[in-house]
Amino acid sequence: MPQKEQLIAELSDLLGPRNVLTDATALSVYECDAAPSFKAMPDVVVFADTAQQVSDIVKLANKHNTPFIARGGGTGLS
Repeated sequence: MPQKEQLIAELSDLLGPRNVLTDATALSVYECDAAPSFKAMPDVVVFADTAQQVSDIVKLANKHNTPFIARGGGTGLS
């Protein structure tokens, strides 16, 4: 299994498939915030409920040599 697909599978196991977005339409919402001149389509978006889940997500990203970028409210105004 390619590395990206393996990472997505492990994230789905950790968080449940409902908390892992990979569909291009769903991901497009997360390509920018209120500063649209800085756009980048993510490979995957995940939703964590606990600090432990965030820690586990970061560990998986490191294991798969994949950048982890935390996102706040998405306004880009702070």
